Amino acid sequence: MAHRKCAFCEGKLELTAYLEIEHYWPKTIRPEQAFDWHNLFPICRICNNTKSDIDHGGMLIKPDVEDPEPFLWLNPDTGKLEASAAVSDAERSRIEQTFELFDLQRGTLCDERIETMEATIHWLERVAERQGSLDARLRKEWVRLTAPLTPYKFVIRHVFRTRGEPRLAAYDRRLYRQLAGSSG
Repeated sequence: MAHRKCAFCEGKLELTAYLEIEHYWPKTIRPEQAFDWHNLFPICRICNNTKSDIDHGGMLIKPDVEDPEPFLWLNPDTGKLEASAAVSDAERSRIEQTFELFDLQRGTLCDERIETMEATIHWLERVAERQGSLDARLRKEWVRLTAPLTPYKFVIRHVFRTRGEPRLAAYDRRLYRQLAGSSG
């Protein structure tokens, strides 16, 4: 489902962070769901330790049921995630609680998001200079950008959408979903 990335921060698991299993509903709150597949998520140690066993009352975004991307906006100056202007007050509250409980605004994540954003913008600019023609290097970078294992997919698709390339974001999303469906 998460393509070897943390289900919440999108960092690469086992490369920069240890893989742990997150219980959406903490075992201390709902022990009967401790082994329920729909309650378990691959997550990094930082996100898992930050959330801990806090009873969130079901107010967190649940990434296997809800696509978080329509709820989010990326601040290009800070790399911080923000609630989209289109969300309701209730959705905004859930989004902000998810940010807080998983510490999704921590500095290293924001730095990684900015680096990913800059690399994606740079790729788009080079493609535009070549008038859409992809040489071998640009093709190789495209394969890396669209690979489901690439961290910070939200950032890449966000750049595509905000830079006038929504079809690239849609293609990347379809590829991600196809591979997620075939892997489990």
